[in-house]
Amino acid sequence: MKTIMAHITARPDTADEMARVLADLAITSRKDAGCQRYSVYQDEKAPTQFVTFEEWDDQASIDAHMAAPHVAAVLARVPDLVGAAPEVHPWKSLA
Repeated sequence: MKTIMAHITARPDTADEMARVLADLAITSRKDAGCQRYSVYQDEKAPTQFVTFEEWDDQASIDAHMAAPHVAAVLARVPDLVGAAPEVHPWKSLA
């Protein structure tokens, strides 16, 4: 199992649109082969802040996901919506 967490900061004027884009991405990504979990969260106190939490069977599943057309479409939109570069980190389970 591979776990990925990403932190995304939207510009204040694009937070609502970012929420829609990320929610749609999560719904579509859950159908990708090897996806065990794909959740997106918006900070209730700081609505420009988003976190995605993904669990995948293996690196090949992540690679296929990243090459998928629905991901490419989102990545093309992200530069117009973010206030800072997204931070994407792999995580490992300790327990």
